[in-house]
Amino acid sequence: MIWDKAIYRPIKSNFNSKDDVRSKGLKKPDGLIIHWTGTTESVAQVWAYFNMSVTERRKVNPRAPASSAHFVVDRDGTAIQMIDTEAMAFSVDGFKYDGTRVSVEVISTPKNPLFTQEQIDTCGDLLGWLNIQFGTPIKLAKNKTDSGLSYHRMYAGTECPGQKNIENLGKIIDAANKAVQINPPEIYKFP
Repeated sequence: MIWDKAIYRPIKSNFNSKDDVRSKGLKKPDGLIIHWTGTTESVAQVWAYFNMSVTERRKVNPRAPASSAHFVVDRDGTAIQMIDTEAMAFSVDGFKYDGTRVSVEVISTPKNPLFTQEQIDTCGDLLGWLNIQFGTPIKLAKNKTDSGLSYHRMYAGTECPGQKNIENLGKIIDAANKAVQINPPEIYKFP
């Protein structure tokens, strides 16, 4: 599915489509994996890198992986969707966990490592949308096998998304809960 709050700009490689016979795309997502870009300062750079084939990447770095994410969120909270949520991105393992999780790269740099409030709100809106569409739980995952909101470090020996951002993941949960709140209209009482 395409999230209506994101700008859809699809990449051409580094994911398995819903029609891929090996993975059958992304199963019903039970979680959202948070990443940070770490050094990449723009959405355009992230998109260009993920859109590059592994062959192209390996001309620059012979060990470059086939990596991708469904979404990238800019510092102002703007979300770009690069992969349909029915397809599987290659964000942590290329199969087991990627086959059940949606992933998001959040723009951050060594000069600005902390997620902005706008980025937190957008990630919360995204998790709320996943909850409404697929029943993805709005909770912090306890470990990589648990459902809910998780982060890259749970799956691999990496700093991603940074300790301070990990400590602030509860704010994304708060934003997601706010995004799904239903405020029913006042009920008309007959005399």
